[in-house]
Amino acid sequence: MATIVLNKKLSQQLQGVLDPAKIKALEQSLNTLGSLSPAGQARVGQVYVDSFNEQMRICTYISLFALLAALATYQRNPVSVAATKEKRQAVTDESSDGETGMSSMAVDTGASSTRGHGVARSTGAADTTTERSS
Repeated sequence: MATIVLNKKLSQQLQGVLDPAKIKALEQSLNTLGSLSPAGQARVGQVYVDSFNEQMRICTYISLFALLAALATYQRNPVSVAATKEKRQAVTDESSDGETGMSSMAVDTGASSTRGHGVARSTGAADTTTERSS
């Protein structure tokens, strides 16, 4: 991302200041900076500053999006990974014994439905649901 932003800024902001060969050389390596005049070096430095500011703005937007995504997926009472694995294993074991496992899945779904107010716990033998008052 940083290279794309920098090269775009170099091309746009230095188009009338430097010839295209020097701009292309700057896009490849900063070593070309020494061959420029002090005014050209100052202008390239300003382009780097502008590029860095835009990169930080983009990073801020990405961070904000990530924060919103995290808030959108937050669960007050998250499902236990271990309980999910146990249920999946139980269904797999039942289906390998020749059963479809559909009846037990329907029972599990009904038993572990907490409607956001309770916590589903797996004891290994049977699933139980505890309800908390809101």
